Amino acid sequence: MTEEISSQPNETKTQTSEPVKKKEWYTSCWGIIIVILILPFFLIWFIWAKTKWKTLWKVLSTVAIALIIVIIAVSGSKNTNKAPVITLTSPDNNATIQALEVEVKGKVDPTTSTLKINDKGIHYNNDGTFDEKVSLNEGKNTIKVVATYGSQTTEVDREVTVKTKVKKALSDIVGSDNIEKVGIENSDTSLGEPSGMKDIFLTYKTKAAGKTTFLHECTNIFHNEFNADNSIYLVCLTPRGEATDNYGKTTLSDWAFVKMSRPTNDKIDYTNFDWTKLPTIADQYTEKVKID
Repeated sequence: MTEEISSQPNETKTQTSEPVKKKEWYTSCWGIIIVILILPFFLIWFIWAKTKWKTLWKVLSTVAIALIIVIIAVSGSKNTNKAPVITLTSPDNNATIQALEVEVKGKVDPTTSTLKINDKGIHYNNDGTFDEKVSLNEGKNTIKVVATYGSQTTEVDREVTVKTKVKKALSDIVGSDNIEKVGIENSDTSLGEPSGMKDIFLTYKTKAAGKTTFLHECTNIFHNEFNADNSIYLVCLTPRGEATDNYGKTTLSDWAFVKMSRPTNDKIDYTNFDWTKLPTIADQYTEKVKID
């Protein structure tokens, strides 16, 4: 007896994946932009080619579409070329201060403007606010704040006058008319000077008639300057006066260069000091001409 075994084929199910739908071009960002750009021209074509309007209505519709295009273009142009606005909150105009540095504070709008203070590019905060330290000189200073946005530029100026005690301390000895130059710089830390202090450079016409009065004058200037401002670390003097060369020609020339630091100054008891010893105790004493 033979047993028949009937076998049925295995049914295998195949899964077919659904085709991925491609994004229609007109739904993309660029597609929308293209549609917006060509829509006015399509409308004009449609009005003239497909409608049965009277010619007058076709003309009026075409003019209306053209006007809308012009208004949008002009509006966009104004927005991208509007003059930037600068609002300064500090310093006040025509302010008089004693420091050789001032904080310039304010805000610029739009916040994509290019900002410069005294021709130096400035980085400002995301909201347009800025706070920048600007160095000043003795006397009148002009601070120029310039913002540029597109083709438009806005400038706001501030006048600031610096009157330090340094100039007055010198004028008390030689007189204001004899002062030629007052220079004030931050202390040079690379030379071992302490940070946060100032170096003073004074050029003036001496009133001295000879070496003794000249040394007395220099001593009094050092005393006045260091007493006037505790932040002064170094005082450098360049006194000038008449000098006669070997050919008998008399000209205004530098007499000497005399330098004194605060540590040296602090060692001096000015009530008992013999100013004729100034050349030996000064940090530097160099005569440029022979002083009798």
